[in-house]
Amino acid sequence: FPHLLLVLITATVVVQGCTTKRDGRAYRVYHNTTAKFNGFYYANEAMAEAEKKIEELYETNWDEVLPVFLDVDDNSAQQVYPLMERAIEKCSKVVDRHTMNPPKRERKSLNWPEMNKWIDDNYTVIGRAYYMKEDFAKAEEVFLFLARTVDSPDAQAWSFSWLGRIYLRTGNMVKAKNMLSKAEQYSDASQEVGVHTRLVFAQYHIQKENYEEAIRYIEEALGLIKKKNDKARPLFILAQCLRESGDSEGAIETFNKVVKLRTPYELEFQSKIQQAMTYERREGNSDPIIELLEEMLDDDKNTEYLDQIYYALAEVALEDRKRDEGIEHLETSVYVSEGNSRQLGKSYLRLADLHMEDLHYETAQAYYDSALVHMPEDNERLEDVTNLASNLTDLVINLRTIEEQDSLMELCDLSDNERRRVIEGLWEEMVDDLERRREEKEAANEAAISAAGSAGAGMFWPYNGALRISGQQNFYDYWG
Repeated sequence: FPHLLLVLITATVVVQGCTTKRDGRAYRVYHNTTAKFNGFYYANEAMAEAEKKIEELYETNWDEVLPVFLDVDDNSAQQVYPLMERAIEKCSKVVDRHTMNPPKRERKSLNWPEMNKWIDDNYTVIGRAYYMKEDFAKAEEVFLFLARTVDSPDAQAWSFSWLGRIYLRTGNMVKAKNMLSKAEQYSDASQEVGVHTRLVFAQYHIQKENYEEAIRYIEEALGLIKKKNDKARPLFILAQCLRESGDSEGAIETFNKVVKLRTPYELEFQSKIQQAMTYERREGNSDPIIELLEEMLDDDKNTEYLDQIYYALAEVALEDRKRDEGIEHLETSVYVSEGNSRQLGKSYLRLADLHMEDLHYETAQAYYDSALVHMPEDNERLEDVTNLASNLTDLVINLRTIEEQDSLMELCDLSDNERRRVIEGLWEEMVDDLERRREEKEAANEAAISAAGSAGAGMFWPYNGALRISGQQNFYDYWG
């Protein structure tokens, strides 16, 4: 009998707990617990999985100031959208079933957010999910609703902060600034929303190319961030902003701070490379940077990054006015490339520009053509390089025609015996050149086969980097 009574009492409490029209400790405990663990928890799991997918699939352009936040793009949309649907579904059920609505006569004396404090958190997840689905109209609707109906500092600050981010993403800069300014006023909001607001404001100023203000907001955000790993990306972006604002020395110091954080390796690697790209001869000595890059060349972890390291060495040499050394490093960058098309395009383009400056039109034209093969569509110089390569092609054809005509005219002015000696000499040079190229090709093939045997015996040639690169170089040497 006691056991039966206990079961009946428990059942009664549970059944009554399902109502959203009553107030009281038992009701609040039930609805708060369910709202947190049935919806909010699992929705956040989906959000975390989506953010991981975005990070894995995002193609970073290290040549530009990084975006503060990684948003969905064409690479990640297909995998992220189903996760966002799941998050929206989970939180929507919580909002429908566990929002506590007391009777009208009691509403004046009750504060709705205090009755179920997890409802506004579930709404926030719904808004974020719509944002990540790129359904900005629905995301805006959710956060505007929260801003109107929930008066806690955190809910208000989150709403305005996310509205600022939505408007920033959709290009409405005026509304973005207004919303972020409102969010900034809630000084008693949580540390998390404070960091988010400052980082969104930093992104706003980066897009406006107002790097001094971006620096201020990132530094404020870094002061609030506790976890070391969470500091790495903002710190890297801070270094980029310092460089853009003209503070090369401060940028190099900040990139070095990122290295010391022992972040994920690609960010650490790029922090070292960017120190070289930031170096200015008038502000410092290149020896420490060159030493750092040479150490990176000897590190087995950097085998796939050799092209970037040699490119960085080239930039340092060129900044130090060592032009021949810089060109040599760029040629090596091209030679050791193993599939990084963006970097290969950069190296070809830099070589083309240098030869163009030296008025080596034929060589410059060949490098511009090669650069165009590898330049991404988002490169701001794509149209100019396309036109330049086309114009140089016409110029080179005309120059060759003039050169040939001049040579023929010179031959015509010679006596028969002199003309015969010149032609025989040219023939011998051509035969010797062909023989030299044949010997070099055989030696290179033997070396490549030997390397393939030691580095990857039995490896099919397209997958053997050394053999493939050697073949490419032989082709270029022979055919130009």
